Amino acid sequence: MAKTNLKEDKKEEIDLTKVKEELTDYIDLQIKKSFKEELERTYNKIIREKKRRLFFKNIIILILLCVIIFLLYILYTNNYFNKYFEDKPVISAPLKDKENEKENTEEKEDTIIQKPTLDELIKEYEYLLEDIIINEESSYLKDYYNGNLTDELKNYLAFNLIDFSNLSKEDDNQIIESNILESSYSKIFNDKYQSISFDYNGVKIKYIKVLNAYLTDKIITKEESNIQREIIDIKVNNNMVEITTIEGLIKDNKLYNLLTKNEIKKYTKNSKLKNYEDKLNKVIYTFNNEKLESISK
Repeated sequence: MAKTNLKEDKKEEIDLTKVKEELTDYIDLQIKKSFKEELERTYNKIIREKKRRLFFKNIIILILLCVIIFLLYILYTNNYFNKYFEDKPVISAPLKDKENEKENTEEKEDTIIQKPTLDELIKEYEYLLEDIIINEESSYLKDYYNGNLTDELKNYLAFNLIDFSNLSKEDDNQIIESNILESSYSKIFNDKYQSISFDYNGVKIKYIKVLNAYLTDKIITKEESNIQREIIDIKVNNNMVEITTIEGLIKDNKLYNLLTKNEIKKYTKNSKLKNYEDKLNKVIYTFNNEKLESISK
């Protein structure tokens, strides 16, 4: 009799295991199905939004083209363009005027060209650094101050230019269309933008290829940087501009080295960063046609 009960218990245990496996498979299937449906809903929403924007853009372009054509027609009917097609006689300058012109040219060549001062150069070129922003809590701080401009770091710098208040929100997540980040990227860099995931001050910005968009794992808020720069040199060569800065972290009225986190002693609020050049981070930014080409030490 005892043997019979043992067999029945074993059979019951086997049946329960099978039920557990079936339940587990069913739950996995439902989770995958729900995730797929959520992705499809989000994708359809983005597609609808893109189509709507494209439609309005095309309407505006069409209206502008009509206005331009109309204005050109009015100018043509009023003979506005005739003055550009009339042949004008060439009048030779008097010999005396040519001699005076030659003397003036020689005087200009003999004049010593005065180089602009650093303050003048700063006023002219400091705007190039305004869009280059990094927070002291960034995981790319070491790469940045070692001159290692990775694709992730470039996306991080471009992301800082986006207006966060205009980003789409889904519950506790935010969606950033790839073309929004690409537009910000083109304001800073001249090379090809790469659609890859990156980190923003501890928040994962994950690229979803099927949506051609980025998805955050929480709502992002813009964080102000406590990093302060001081320009100590600027060199200009045609379209190339090289700006050298001294940079440090100022927090709670204290100055720190950005990489070592060492506090700078005897620092006062109105002190110049150049006074601590040997203890702070020196950075050389190279711009080509107003776009950031490299960062070096």
